[in-house]
This record gives sequence, C-alpha cells and structure tokens, in this order.
Amino acid sequence: MSGTTMPKMIESPFAPKSLRPLSAQEAVAWNAKIASSKFAIQVASPLSIAGGAGTSFSRSLQCMTAAVYYEASSEPTDGQRAVAQVVLNRLRHPQFPHTVCGVVYQGSERPTGCQFSFTCDGSLQRMPSPEGWRRAEGVAAAALAGSVYAPVGWATHYHADYVVPYWAPSLQKLATVGHHIFYRWSGAAGEGGSFTSRYLGSEPTVAGMPQTDAQLIQGEALLLDAGAAKRVSAAERPLIEAAPTPAPTASRSTPAQAAENPTASDDRWIIGTPPTH
Repeated sequence: MSGTTMPKMIESPFAPKSLRPLSAQEAVAWNAKIASSKFAIQVASPLSIAGGAGTSFSRSLQCMTAAVYYEASSEPTDGQRAVAQVVLNRLRHPQFPHTVCGVVYQGSERPTGCQFSFTCDGSLQRMPSPEGWRRAEGVAAAALAGSVYAPVGWATHYHADYVVPYWAPSLQKLATVGHHIFYRWSGAAGEGGSFTSRYLGSEPTVAGMPQTDAQLIQGEALLLDAGAAKRVSAAERPLIEAAPTPAPTASRSTPAQAAENPTASDDRWIIGTPPTH
C-alpha cells in the first residue's frame, strides 16, 4: 500500500531474551487474558502456486510441508492449515521473502535469528514419522493449490500458548487455533491492501532439509492438477534436487565462495543431499 509505514522486523522472535520468564502454566494464563482484536478479520485472498516449474514447485512443497510438520505436527488439521496460511501471507508482504522456502528458512543461518524456530534449533535432525509427514504434506499441497484458512486472516505471526514473547503486545491478536495464537501487524501494514508482493516463482535451494525417510523424500511427490492432489513417481516430478556437495547446516556463502561456486551466491542456498537407508 502506497505510503504505508512498514513495521520493523522481529529479528529473533523466539530467542530466550525475547520471551517472558514464565512457566508454561503462567504463560497459558497470561495469554488467555489478552483480548483479541475488536476489528473483523479480513480473509486472505487465494494464492495458487501449484502450476510452477517441476523442481521449483517440489521445493515449495517440501518447505511448506516441513513448516507444517515441525511447527504443528501435534495440532489438529485446522492448526496445521493456520500455519500454512501464515507462510503464504508472509510471502505476499513486502517485509518478507517472496518464495515459500525463503519465508520458511528466513534467518536460519543464525542460531537464534530464525523466523520459524525448527529451522535452527536442531529439530531438522529428527526424522519425521511417515504418517505425520504425509498428513502435513496434504495440508501443504492444499495451501499451495489456493486453499485459504479464513479464521487467521492476514496473520503474519504466531506463537505457542505456553510462551509469552515480549513482542506479542505490539501486534493485534486475531485467533487461537489449537495451541497457537495468531497475530497481524497493527495499522495499515497488517491489512490486506499491504500484501502486494508477488510470488517470485523460482524457489531457492535450501540446506538442512528434514531427514525424512528416503522413500518418502525420493519415491513419491504430490502433483497438483486444478487443485486436486495425486501421487506421482519421483521420476515424473522429483521432490528435491540434490546439490553436488552436501551441506549439513544452512549458511550463506561468502563472496569468495560465491566466486568459486556461481550457484552459491548470497541469494541462494545449498540443498543437502538426502540420507540413504
């Protein structure tokens, strides 16, 4: 939106210094007392990116699935849909990257700077359950095909109800879904008119992808056709594309490294080779 003052990014949203020193029970009680915004929730408009190029789409599906799984694997389906909606909302806001993987892994090169804590707290070293991953993948696929989870509107932030971040009062509380509380920015920056950024259409490669079962990663993927999901072989649509040199952790390349490896510029990530079993 022209003339809108963009809010300051929360650089380390879940670092210890960003949380009030409360027990889980105290935090739940604290959060319950915070009133939700009195304004009606604006439902986000649909965004479908399922028609992208094969490898790029596969990366977007992998990144969205990881966000849904690691952030909300124990949540009901609505809780998972709400997380996916936040990823899509961020993608469309000028303050965030404009790809799914860019949003999900933003700040993951810093131990406490990640926007989604699972990308830098060691969670990715834990192999997800095949059943849980498939459930998350279904939610992710629907979101990428244009499904909208209306109850969280244009929410760009959320946190678990058992923690109280210092930044939460500066935002407008929209809804509680499962054990997550969802927020939007105050003022025009949090309204639909500010979500003007377009999806770039070319997903970056990413290091530190989840250690999923080889068959789950390489054997199957989801192909979306007019919003419907069906399974296809990896030969038809590979889920990920391994880089020549595996990278155990996500990190930005230095200028010298970028000069030696033109695919590892400051705007790209290196994708780790999936494990074999």
